Parts: sequence; structure tokens; C-alpha cells
Amino acid sequence: MNNLYQHFRKEEHPFVDRILDWIDLVEERHQTIVTPFLDPREQFILQSIANYEQIGIAFCGGYEGAERVRGLLYPTYREPVENEFQVTALEIRSHNKHSNLKHPDYLGALLNTGIKREKCGDILVHPGLAYVLVTVDMAEYLRLTLNRIGKEPVSCQEIPLSQIGPGHEQWMEGSCTVASLRLDAVICEIFHLSRSKGAGYLTQGHVKHNWKVETRGFQEVAPGDMLSLRSYGRCQLLEVEGMSKRGKIRIRYRRIGI
Repeated sequence: MNNLYQHFRKEEHPFVDRILDWIDLVEERHQTIVTPFLDPREQFILQSIANYEQIGIAFCGGYEGAERVRGLLYPTYREPVENEFQVTALEIRSHNKHSNLKHPDYLGALLNTGIKREKCGDILVHPGLAYVLVTVDMAEYLRLTLNRIGKEPVSCQEIPLSQIGPGHEQWMEGSCTVASLRLDAVICEIFHLSRSKGAGYLTQGHVKHNWKVETRGFQEVAPGDMLSLRSYGRCQLLEVEGMSKRGKIRIRYRRIGI
């Protein structure tokens, strides 16, 4: 079992331990375990270990194509039922007709109520409102607690999952040139950072590469990779377009900012 840890980074080992505890409950006590909301990297780790241990696993984020989902671990002799995932939706609607609230505004307000990030799934932003996927046990608390986002009063109500629609994330496409496809070079260019500032963010663990915290700036980025920088937003490398006349690499990307 010790060999299992070599496949994951040191900072991911506590999450691996948590998975192994869940698996013990499934195997030894024949319990069904529903996990918190997991990001895609955590889903990958969970699925890798669950497949190795040969136990049943399913995911649900409240709607098709959800990025953050809850996992269900269960004995292989039974089938999961959708309501076991205990996912529900909240509609948060601003009372300001000219509201321009963004994803970080909603997320910040949710976390300011004192709940953990793992209790929230995707946040689907629309003009003047957002749909938030949450665990069922948090819905009533948030409905009663969340009445303001920044200076804007809001109303919060639980709605059926069937009523939510995909969010209106405003991706902005762009292109630039980089000296190399190193993570530090790409992050600095796309988010307009100095090399020293970018290096500092990497060292502090503020950068994620494909949903995994990455502190090594020399890691290479490839088309399709997702990058995020805390407080700046996230971006995806779409294409490497070739070399410029000055010998730099031309890249095309899309980005969501704060």
C-alpha cells in the first residue's frame, strides 16, 4: 500500500488517506459513502484508487457536465440511486437591477458564511443571479444566512435541479508569445505578471495546473491544459501556433478573469 503514495504529490497524501478510510468503510462495513464536492484532480485520484480496490464508484454534480461533483463509493453488489448524492441547487438573485456580480463574488459570499469549499459545487452565473450546487445539509443554512453579497442585497432559495441551466461564463480568447512553454513563463505572460511576482505565486502554492497545485515553474504546459491563479482567474491553453520572427512561441488561449 505504501507504493500507492508514490503516484501522488506529498500535499495530496492526506486526501489519499481520506480515500483509504472511505474504502475501508465500504469494504469492511458494507457502507455507502458520499464524498464532499471534488475538483477534477481529486476525482482522478479517487477514481484511480477506487478502481484499484475494485469497489463501485459514481459521480454527480447536480447537472450534466458539472466540473465539481460528489463521489459515491459503494459495494459492487448494489447500484447507486441518484438521491444518495444529496446534491441540491440554490438560486441566488440580486435585488440590484444593474448587478454585475461575478463568480468570485458569489464564492466569496458563500465562504464568508463559514461553510467549507467542499460543501459547494459549481456556481453557474447568469445576469443578476447565480445557481449554486450545494450539499443538501447546507441548503437551509445558506438560505437563511446568505442575504447580501458585498453591498448588494440578495435573496436565496432552494430550487429543483431540473430548473438550473448552464452558466454564462465569459471566456475571453487571446494570443501572445512566450519564451518557452514552461508554466512560469505562460502564467506570467497571460496574467501580465513580472517574473518575480509569478515565481512568488508559484512558491506560495497559488497556481494550479490541471486542478493540481503546482510549485515547479519548469513544468511544461500543453494544449488543452487548464491553469488557474488565485485572485486572477483561470485560463486554458488552446493552441501552439508556431514560432514568431524573433524566435518566440506563439500561443492562443482563453481566459476568465476576476
